[in-house]
Amino acid sequence: MKFRVALTALAVVVQAGLGRAASAQRADSVASAPTVGSEQERYERLLQITGLARPYPLTVRALSPQDEQRLSPADTGHPWAGVDRASRVKHAGPVVWQALPVRDQVFFNSAFPYGFNDGPVWAGRGLTESVDAGVAARWGVLSLQIDPMVFVAQNTAFALAGSRRSGNAIYANAVRPGTIDLPQRFGPRSYARLDPGQTTLRVDVGPGSVGFSTADQFWGPAIESPLILGDNAAGFPNVFIGTAHPLDIGIGSVHGKAVYGRLEESPYAPPNAFGASRFASGVVGEFTPRGAPGLEIGAARFFHTPWPADGITASDVFHPFEGILKKSLATRTNQNGDDPEDNQLASVFFRWAMPASGMELYGEYGREDHNWDLRDLFMNIDHDAAYTLGLQRVWRRSATKWYVLRGEVMNSRISHQAPSENQESWYVHSPITQGHTELGQILGAPSGMGGGGSSISLDRYQPDGRWTVRLGREMQAELRGAGGLASPDSADVMQSLGVERLLKRSAMDLTFGATGVWDLNRNFGPDKFNLNLSFVASRHW
Repeated sequence: MKFRVALTALAVVVQAGLGRAASAQRADSVASAPTVGSEQERYERLLQITGLARPYPLTVRALSPQDEQRLSPADTGHPWAGVDRASRVKHAGPVVWQALPVRDQVFFNSAFPYGFNDGPVWAGRGLTESVDAGVAARWGVLSLQIDPMVFVAQNTAFALAGSRRSGNAIYANAVRPGTIDLPQRFGPRSYARLDPGQTTLRVDVGPGSVGFSTADQFWGPAIESPLILGDNAAGFPNVFIGTAHPLDIGIGSVHGKAVYGRLEESPYAPPNAFGASRFASGVVGEFTPRGAPGLEIGAARFFHTPWPADGITASDVFHPFEGILKKSLATRTNQNGDDPEDNQLASVFFRWAMPASGMELYGEYGREDHNWDLRDLFMNIDHDAAYTLGLQRVWRRSATKWYVLRGEVMNSRISHQAPSENQESWYVHSPITQGHTELGQILGAPSGMGGGGSSISLDRYQPDGRWTVRLGREMQAELRGAGGLASPDSADVMQSLGVERLLKRSAMDLTFGATGVWDLNRNFGPDKFNLNLSFVASRHW
């Protein structure tokens, strides 16, 4: 089964559903769902925990336009109530559409590359600028969003680790040059790319949804450090099938999807026997129990396999649904249950956005690859494992002035079992040596490969925008000595302190940011300071 088969099936569903186009469209519909990780999406999480929007699952993202309708606040008692998104929606017969904001982002780094959770953008040393714009439309069950991005990075030179390497290898990752496609620099000159960005074509018919997308996906409850998929890299082209909205099953509701796509390496990836492309397959789902509003319990699973030269088969499609233990897979692979061309990540997670409490708690626990059996799982719970824990707390000083305290910690360090159990850095794989990446950037938590990170932020929301102060810590790498044990002063760690101001105007949002970044033991050498400045202008139509 090839991608063109899936796209043909999508076209059939579209033709079957368009007959309902005129009657299915509400006059006040919003054409587009919020971009994953966007300002709007984060604000809607706050509306849920303050009781101004109904509880709704957010651990399976991106959202559909129908989901966005269900998240509309119940009243106007919040700081940004004066921002009327519906006023920008236009109608052309049965089609409702809107021009998406034109967004211009400019970043500056004084000493070395720094930036995360910004999609396709890679912000090197010097100036980096990106521009994205597009249009979103709905016609009954069919919705389309076209939102490409172009960016140019000045990519000024800085001291590289591994300077004795030759060719493109000199730009490879400083610590894992042979086992992850995570370049420390994208070549010797300016770096530019045109990306399809947050583009999605989907059909939602009854309880089901099917489509094609290049948009970022966010699996699990994290805000900054999702273990499986987030917005730290470009979205990869994929077809998906799943539920159009949470389905009532009596004891609660379920919501989920399966995705199948193509992942590519950067020009600075390590040598790979399986080629530049990989086949990505994954499944994510959540369950909301009846009687516990705001509670979500879910799981996700994601596979990297070599791109099938002879076409995608049924076994590729059902790969994410196979058994989770090596013992049960031994007969189809080898006596150890290992598939030498198979890299897996899996996680379980929860989110509890307690309605009207002002509090949200969440967590995620993930594993790399399989366990042999349940005994192995329970006895070696921290082997090749990682976790993320976080919370948000809102204090409503008035209807138009909120304070939000946010904290999140992600730990993916090699555990104490390293002397007796073989372990590798999170997201690092073999023999598929690109790791959990797309075009040279990590698909999940930006600090996951280095050992984890943490942040604490204080936000003040008011009618004219937001103030934020953020303190962060991101591990870049950790050296291991004899027996896999860490030695003193063996960690390369970034400490950061930043302030950000968002100004909301009638037709434009302006964001100014400044962050000081102290890289301690940079590349296991001297400390280095970097000043990161950012400016974002979004023009709404």
